[in-house]
Amino acid sequence: MTPLLVSSILIIGFTALTYFFNKITRWKTCVICAGVSLAWLTLTALMLSGFLASSFYFLITSMLMGGTVVGIAFQGEKRFKWAKNLFYWKAPVIIVGFIIAYLLLTNISWAAFAIELALLGFLTYFLFPKPSAGKSPQGESVSELEEKLEDCC
Repeated sequence: MTPLLVSSILIIGFTALTYFFNKITRWKTCVICAGVSLAWLTLTALMLSGFLASSFYFLITSMLMGGTVVGIAFQGEKRFKWAKNLFYWKAPVIIVGFIIAYLLLTNISWAAFAIELALLGFLTYFLFPKPSAGKSPQGESVSELEEKLEDCC
């Protein structure tokens, strides 16, 4: 299979898995963000394992990593009120993110892969809404929802 087809299948597959994961859990992760990130993580692991040797995989992985950096900038802007200013969040994240992605990709190793996993785990935890006990994804408590249902009819 061609590198483009492999990466497209990975993105579609991981996006679909994240979509279904979001449906069965209360954790809401951006399906495209997860699909792209999991695709380049998988491509990196397969390259490190020796299953993918083409330089095209390296190129596609770098493009997907860049997409993740831009996605992080976008998610942070949505998540934090103070991040609305271009120079407080987006510009620094994109500049630093591209440098980190470049360094991790040019020094590809299992140690770099572990750093990638740790960074993405940390960012996922802080950038995506976390479910809270007894609350709906919109932040309403169960009792508030019950009151709305009683007033409904």
